[in-house]
Amino acid sequence: MVKNELGNKYGRLLVIEQVASINEKAAWLSRCDCGNTKIVTGDSLRTGKVSSCGCYQKEMYGLSSKTHGMSKTQTYRSWQEMKTRCFDKTSVSYKNYGGRGITVCKRWDKFENFIFDMGVRPKGATLDRIKTNKGYSPSNCKWSTRTEQNRNKRSNILISYKGEKLCLSEWCEKLNLKYPRTYNRIVVNKWPVAKAFETSSLKPYLDAVDM
Repeated sequence: MVKNELGNKYGRLLVIEQVASINEKAAWLSRCDCGNTKIVTGDSLRTGKVSSCGCYQKEMYGLSSKTHGMSKTQTYRSWQEMKTRCFDKTSVSYKNYGGRGITVCKRWDKFENFIFDMGVRPKGATLDRIKTNKGYSPSNCKWSTRTEQNRNKRSNILISYKGEKLCLSEWCEKLNLKYPRTYNRIVVNKWPVAKAFETSSLKPYLDAVDM
């Protein structure tokens, strides 16, 4: 049964007439506070997905451009993408962020606060969370290179060796080891860490997969 939306107000939109359905969903002609009209499905109105004819988004874009002058910068893009993956359920990244409880602190609703806390995004860097199961906030974020961010993924393999714990990729860099070979030794062939790190690749008893 179609819910009657006539006369209801959603954001800036006042529903004034029912029109032909869109993809089998009830659709409504709505008048925006600015005077323009827009056809919107009932579920988009009720969920808040659409709340104006588009004028609100234009106003916010114009306001952000005037207040900080950085709307076309990589720093601003990082801020936008952070919010998209945490709040936009239509984003392909949402399931790995907002969908599993990753949030953005209230302070960072405003870009001005974000850039005050984080500074300008360095060239080649991305926004990285220090603790991957916690949300975006000044205390849990830093600018990282792609290599640093990859080390922070949940799938990283932590290895303890000589009283120090690092992820496998860091050990390979530190000891000048080849990652594929070392990964095969430890993960595939179940070698002890010391043997995997200390055995020369030229030894005749290495397994065939240790290439």
